[in-house]
Amino acid sequence: MLRRYHLCLLAVLLSLSVSAVADITMTNGADLNMINSTGSTIIFPDGTIQNTATVAGAQGDPGTDGVQGDPGTDGAAGAPGADGAPGSDGAPGSDAAVPTGHGGTGNVVTGTNAFVGGGDNNQASGVGSTVPGGSGNTAAGSYSFAAGNSANDGGYNNVFIWGDEDGGTATGDNQFNVHASGGIVLNGSVEHASDRNLKEGFAAVSAPEVLEKVLKMPVSTWRFKSEEDTVRHIGPMAQDFKAAFGYGGSDTHITSTDADGVALAAIQGLNQKLEANLEDTRGELVKVRAEKQAEIDRLEAELAKHDERFASLEQRLLAMETPMH
Repeated sequence: MLRRYHLCLLAVLLSLSVSAVADITMTNGADLNMINSTGSTIIFPDGTIQNTATVAGAQGDPGTDGVQGDPGTDGAAGAPGADGAPGSDGAPGSDAAVPTGHGGTGNVVTGTNAFVGGGDNNQASGVGSTVPGGSGNTAAGSYSFAAGNSANDGGYNNVFIWGDEDGGTATGDNQFNVHASGGIVLNGSVEHASDRNLKEGFAAVSAPEVLEKVLKMPVSTWRFKSEEDTVRHIGPMAQDFKAAFGYGGSDTHITSTDADGVALAAIQGLNQKLEANLEDTRGELVKVRAEKQAEIDRLEAELAKHDERFASLEQRLLAMETPMH
């Protein structure tokens, strides 16, 4: 009797526990035994109620796959993606690119096989470019050389550029460009390439016309602004030279080749003019000589006539002086 009481009490407590908690958790393979409890029900979360025990039958074989349907129409092309963000600038070359022991500050070497020897704020970005030193020089062209102060190869290739206190910039490839307001001093002869095999586009020159232009071209004495007041030079202005002859590639420079050529052509023109004048003079002399000779011949003929008359008179006088017998 006491055992049955305990079982009833346990059932009541279990019922109260289930009602309070509202969940029954069974782990490790536990079973919920509702044998001989035909009035018990299980209420599922979706509201369905199961009050009789059922046994699931064996799962049937899967059905045959249906015929594949026709492919759907292609969808519209998607909008193009937005451009990606630009890449960041590469890191600049560092002063460490300058060989150890060569000093310098603020120098940047980014060109392949480029070199900066020292100085400050120099840049060598061209392939094989070189800045030996100086300040603010830029060698951006391939195999170019920039030195001095603020010398810039302008990005041209195979350039030698030297800048003085006012700097200097190259104007083309394969150029030897020196800015030296104090003058360029060369000890020894200076040779200019003049091989016929290096030239083309030959045209004859009218030496008299060159001489005529030289005679009309202004020539003055002057000095460069960078020179002392006592220094004087003589020569034409590049603008006048270019306007007169059209030679050279600039109206701010006169190449020695063109100046020499003009001088030689003018000399030839002067010689031709002198020879023409001399020929005219010879012609005048011949003409004068012929006229003088004709005059001489006339005078000699007149003199001969006078001699004949004189001889005739002389004979008459002698005849008159001879005594008659």
